[in-house]
Amino acid sequence: MYPFNFSKRIYSYIGLIIIVLIVISCNASRVLLPELYEDDTNWLKTESMHYFIYYRPGSPASENIEKICKELDSCFSDVLNQLQVNFTAKVHYYLYNSRDDIKRNTRRDYYGFAPEEFECAAQIYASKSAKLDAHETVHVIVYNTIGVSKLDFLEEGFAEAIAHAHDEESAGKLSLHEQTEMLLYWDKLFSSEILANNNRFREISYSKGSDLYTECGSFVRYLIDQYGLDKFKFLLPRASEDNYKKVFQEIYGKSIDDFEKEWHEFLRNY
Repeated sequence: MYPFNFSKRIYSYIGLIIIVLIVISCNASRVLLPELYEDDTNWLKTESMHYFIYYRPGSPASENIEKICKELDSCFSDVLNQLQVNFTAKVHYYLYNSRDDIKRNTRRDYYGFAPEEFECAAQIYASKSAKLDAHETVHVIVYNTIGVSKLDFLEEGFAEAIAHAHDEESAGKLSLHEQTEMLLYWDKLFSSEILANNNRFREISYSKGSDLYTECGSFVRYLIDQYGLDKFKFLLPRASEDNYKKVFQEIYGKSIDDFEKEWHEFLRNY
């Protein structure tokens, strides 16, 4: 009798755990996947080669949807090529009309975001002249191939470095390094120690979002170009607030402080 009761009890526990996980997953999906959110059903949907694209009826996106499909598919292919990974799942991509729209319906106050739990991303598309960059697509593909970073500045820097390389419009603009060189000249760069503190990074990003992302993008771009993509891909999911100095030293054979000085010298002579 004992083995039977024990097994029965174990199966009951397993069943309960599965039910709890399903409920949690469904609740998360309701918040993070708008077409499942009970109060947000006003969506049109189209399918491209690599995306399911959701957009508001009568929105700028609805008037430009063919161009959007081409832009996103081109973005997806280029990101895969840059990252040197394989990823075949389609990304669910949501286009909101405004920051108020995205905040009201997802409870996230961002221009765009890509939750780690799902193969989806969201971004504001407020006018027909808007251009979709690769930043959020990079996040989705990285999460599902290379891994999730425990350091925001590496995660966002990686997305910025790859996205900027894809953005054709950036050809006539200042590069990440040129923009960061100016920040260095104005003494507006943050130390790696500050960047590696996720709370400080998030505080700063709300007030200096574009400059901060540019700095992190330059940091990661230089790291990849000088020491190779494979080493950075190995670093990304392993470094955390507690161990990043040790992990960096082990992977690159130098301290992150020495690297930071080297990167600054590169910027001064860029």
